[in-house]
Amino acid sequence: MKSTKWTPPRGIRLIGQPSCKKKKYAVQWVVDGKRKTKGFSSSEAQVTYAKTLANELRSRGTRVLRPHDANIREWRAFRDQIGHDVALSEVLEVWRKYGAREELTVSTALDRLTAARTAEGVAKTTLLHYTAIHKRLKEALGDRDVATITHSDISQWLAGLDMAPLSVRTHFIRARSLFNWLRVQRLLTHSPIEGMRPPKLVQEEVSVLTVAQGKLLLSDANCAVSREMMGRIALEAFAGGRFSSVAQMTADDIRFDQQGIVLQASKIKTRRRQFVDGLPANLWAWLKWSDPKSWKMNVSEYMHAKSGAFARAVVANPGNVLRHSFCSYHVAALKDVSRTAVILCHNSPKMLWSHYKGRATEVDGKAWFEIMPPA
Repeated sequence: MKSTKWTPPRGIRLIGQPSCKKKKYAVQWVVDGKRKTKGFSSSEAQVTYAKTLANELRSRGTRVLRPHDANIREWRAFRDQIGHDVALSEVLEVWRKYGAREELTVSTALDRLTAARTAEGVAKTTLLHYTAIHKRLKEALGDRDVATITHSDISQWLAGLDMAPLSVRTHFIRARSLFNWLRVQRLLTHSPIEGMRPPKLVQEEVSVLTVAQGKLLLSDANCAVSREMMGRIALEAFAGGRFSSVAQMTADDIRFDQQGIVLQASKIKTRRRQFVDGLPANLWAWLKWSDPKSWKMNVSEYMHAKSGAFARAVVANPGNVLRHSFCSYHVAALKDVSRTAVILCHNSPKMLWSHYKGRATEVDGKAWFEIMPPA
């Protein structure tokens, strides 16, 4: 009786691989004196592949057993790119992790970043600082896939910003945070900003109110408008509070019995709860006069009320001027930068030393903290 078992043609062999658990069946052939082997998990797959190879061999000759010239050139070019000492298993691992990446535009990526930061509990007031920068980045590169953005694209975008050096630097930092986040989320293999340095800044002196300007801002005229507004302004001027924190503060955060203020994690830039004491006496006089239990303003209402107070006093508000004033006068009055740093929740007094030391006299420093509310 004639056997029905298929026998491969010369040059192709069916072999077993008992030591291989997953691929016990294999097809073997020889190319230019070198043996080639391909394994399979079943005998059916083994025979199917061998038959395909045999049919190709009959129709195209022995060249079918050799790699095509184009394949060789492609392989050599690939090897030149990755390096001849890199194992293909490493390349495969990276490809599996990053290769099948979804198309993602810069606009969509920015929206996802904002959503992620919101889910992490970042305060709305903090996110508002990102909005304008994200909008400008969307206008310039929003339709581009994040994977196509280059070092040159970012450089040109920054160069086109008609802004002060500090603002350009802030835009750079926000763009860098986007691409770093995409890498962490495995949505991007590399950052186009990697290796770039933020624009250098020539350190400029911070803006500080004079004692006379402080008295105008905290005058009886403004006090007559809103006690709550003045209490919040006092927290910025005499405790160095950030607007974003002060605007959200409630009566529960002000501890008269402990002579301290609680900065809730959700209301502070560092995202860590802090208890701050050792604050000047005139601050407590302002807070007692303003009656925090009656405070009702939201962030927007306080922002507009504060702007109105500066306008009535005819005093410029270049931004963070009350915090800068507190820092300058506190350092001048007490000559203790470390103590000021603790109140501001800074990790180190180094920045305070470089920015605020020598910005005011001791006499003016003491006078600043003698500004009191109406009797």
